[in-house]
Amino acid sequence: MSLQHRELDGLALLTQYNPRGLFIVFEDLGYLMLAVAFLFAGAAMPRSIRPGASLRWTLTGAFLLAVASLLGLGWRYGTEMGLPFELAIISIDWIALAVVGILLSLFFRCLRRLQAA
Repeated sequence: MSLQHRELDGLALLTQYNPRGLFIVFEDLGYLMLAVAFLFAGAAMPRSIRPGASLRWTLTGAFLLAVASLLGLGWRYGTEMGLPFELAIISIDWIALAVVGILLSLFFRCLRRLQAA
């Protein structure tokens, strides 16, 4: 995007302080890949244990929200979607990680009880 805005001075494209630089683009791609990892992790959760089903729904929902934000913000803002998408994807991923952490503790406690029985 820096090239579209004629920002060719120095190394502005490579700094993290440029809202249209490569650093922000790669950061957004990394958070999007984390959402893709949520999808695969959700598919690996068993349905037979109640926390496993909740984990599956939470992880799959986080992926769907990430894709919906990418498409919706891309449609709304076009090439200027960098900052709104970054805020959305970071919020989605971190909230999902917090909820998944709680659900994983319940999941492993449930597994421990099943193994003890």
